[in-house]
Amino acid sequence: MSAGRCAGCGKTGPPKPLRTHVTECGAWLALPPSRQLGPEREYQRWLEQDRDAERDARRAQAIEATTAAHAQAGERFASSRDLDAILDEMEAG
Repeated sequence: MSAGRCAGCGKTGPPKPLRTHVTECGAWLALPPSRQLGPEREYQRWLEQDRDAERDARRAQAIEATTAAHAQAGERFASSRDLDAILDEMEAG
């Protein structure tokens, strides 16, 4: 099965529906004519040039979000009275 991609918004899927999509996509229409590639050509260009960089950016963003969530959870439980009570009971018990 062949694949296509809109050069404007990045939507992917079968080429035939994307040929219709690009005629209505504002982001695609706003591109300079040299960047207005058909869905199949854009998908091939994306595979060769941008896919790895986008994957690495998503990975870095996920790592940042996870690190921030861990920090937030640590802050949330750092001064919890319940946690202090549990620790006190464990030390006493």
